[in-house]
Amino acid sequence: MSIERRRLLVIDDDVMVHKVIEAAAQRHGIEVSIAGDGREGIAFLKENRGVDLVLVDLLMPFVSGWDVVEFLVKEGQETSPYVVVMSGAPIQEVEKKKIGSRVDGFMAKDTFSLKRFDALLSNVFPAKICAA
Repeated sequence: MSIERRRLLVIDDDVMVHKVIEAAAQRHGIEVSIAGDGREGIAFLKENRGVDLVLVDLLMPFVSGWDVVEFLVKEGQETSPYVVVMSGAPIQEVEKKKIGSRVDGFMAKDTFSLKRFDALLSNVFPAKICAA
């Protein structure tokens, strides 16, 4: 019996976000890769197919989360990853509408909880995530 590999890419310039997301995902056996900004994230995505979930911060230096989302839309990978936009700043309704059809969800950093994160993982990896 083979175990399906599940892969998550975190694109964020905040090291604490890396640590929290990585620890939460690894509880479920999810392989986590980290990119410190949008430029690193895009480079990773170009070199590594098979990422199941991308969590991307909107506000980063060099290349923003907006740019990463645009790259993913243009790239149109055969099996596109589930994309969730994260932000420490409130995401305005106008912004949500602007990218709403291009992303699968939004996650506010200030209301992050393990329960919400587990629910997100359950949506991406149905029947594979046990409630913690």
